[in-house]
Amino acid sequence: GSPRSARWSLFVELFVEAVRPRQTFLTNWESCIAPCLQMLTLLDYHGETMARLCHPRVQMEWHTAACPRPMTWVWFPEAEKAEQRGMDSAVSGSEADGSPSAGPEDVIVLFLHGGGYWAFTGKSHLEYVARLVREMGHALPCRVKACVVDTRRAPEHPWPAPIEDALACYDWLQAGCGYSPSQIILAGDSAGGGLCLCVLLALRDAGKELPLCAMVVSPLTDLSRTSEQYKTQAELNDFLPAEAALKSSVYYAKGEDARHPLISPKYGRLHALPPVLVQAGEGELLERDAVEYARRLEA
Repeated sequence: GSPRSARWSLFVELFVEAVRPRQTFLTNWESCIAPCLQMLTLLDYHGETMARLCHPRVQMEWHTAACPRPMTWVWFPEAEKAEQRGMDSAVSGSEADGSPSAGPEDVIVLFLHGGGYWAFTGKSHLEYVARLVREMGHALPCRVKACVVDTRRAPEHPWPAPIEDALACYDWLQAGCGYSPSQIILAGDSAGGGLCLCVLLALRDAGKELPLCAMVVSPLTDLSRTSEQYKTQAELNDFLPAEAALKSSVYYAKGEDARHPLISPKYGRLHALPPVLVQAGEGELLERDAVEYARRLEA
């Protein structure tokens, strides 16, 4: 048959078909799907391995001391940017330093990982974050780093644990590393994208200074949806089934009102926020979440 999307390569088509769970597995989620995802979460070293294979010059440091949550710092040597721009690649030790302390013109990406609030870790997303940092570093005239936070996961740590972790890390980047809010960019995908949007609301409502901007990919913005409100598996160009989002609501909200703005940011008052870039692909599971949030943001 024809590809599910005209923009897909054969490799992408094969990948989606290979990882798309069959209905029998979805019916037995707790015994079939959940253990597989838990295994991938525990074996999160694959993210670092992929990052180093795809980006040989990437620098990564794992930090657990003196910070609110375990986190990985990701950056590229200044020499790579100089070479990209045809400049002298010689840099001083301070310019090449990958320590968490901020320079006056640095930009730091506070990245919150996806996984429905109950799967994966910050390390699972290191290849994607390395790619993001590299492209931003080539496009911006300043040094770009990323801080990938390993937030607590549901169901052991339901709402509000992840948002508390994210807020604590945002404050720590300022108090502990010397970054100003105007140097911080919030970024995340899926549930991490939704968490970024919740953090913006929490910061604004607390009267705190907001970050420079936010960038979210396929954000999970509405945990109140029912199965009837999602496209069927046949209609989706996505390997994620609707059950994944529904389980996120069960595990994360855990009896709380799923329409609470700090759980489902689509229902918040979206005024007085910094610029927000929302991206999503057509036909994917969270397309509607992204589009409806973006429309409310523009209203």
